[in-house]
Amino acid sequence: MKKKVETLIVTGASRGIGEATAKHFCKKGFRVVGIARTADALDQLQLELGDLFIPKVADLSDLDQAEETIVSLLNDRKLNISGVVLNAGISSGKAFLDSSRAMQTLEMNLNYHSPSIFLRNALKRFKRLPRGKIIAVSSLTALVPFPNNASYAASKAAFYHLLRSIRLEDGFKNVEISAVLPGLTDTKMSASFDSVLPRAAPEDIAKAVFQCWKKPAFPLVVGRLNQATESFNRLQPWLFDRVTASVVRWLPHE
Repeated sequence: MKKKVETLIVTGASRGIGEATAKHFCKKGFRVVGIARTADALDQLQLELGDLFIPKVADLSDLDQAEETIVSLLNDRKLNISGVVLNAGISSGKAFLDSSRAMQTLEMNLNYHSPSIFLRNALKRFKRLPRGKIIAVSSLTALVPFPNNASYAASKAAFYHLLRSIRLEDGFKNVEISAVLPGLTDTKMSASFDSVLPRAAPEDIAKAVFQCWKKPAFPLVVGRLNQATESFNRLQPWLFDRVTASVVRWLPHE
């Protein structure tokens, strides 16, 4: 008897962590619906990955479009979605006073409001199934301060705590909710970031996402240095802030 192919959604699938995640799951035999704004990049992925990759063009910063996209995909019986990887995100890479109100709104829309829309609809769908999986690609900044990118950190923290609270609500016992928290990753989004920390490869984060698919984790902080950083912040937050402030002063500024 032929094994049934599981299908999941990956947002922000055209590059970076999303692209690496889509490739990793397809190579493991999953079918991936990859969502992104850039049609050309999605088409290129489909050429590389074949029929296991289904491109879906959508701008998830448009909240109405985000709602229409997730509803249509979840209602498609041919796809039979059993999991969602919430990866799409954006960062201004600017200090708070240098970031415009429009950019901060975009960050909140793409990092919080849009995945919240996906989350709400997926939970409604998955609670009627034997099992459903939701994996959020969050950020270490959901737990620790991120100077010179404060509104990004705030949006990631907001969605992380939304997930954490939902996990405690009744009615979702059959839905596995995980959160992967990478540190600085070598992607186009973070290319201009100044940091003394090493950058992880997107493929390493994709492996962590797949690990959460097999066994849910909340949170899964990726990398020993990031785990140590999170522990330091949690145990000695006042000292962590002083050390971070000192380091930031030595970083180059425009």
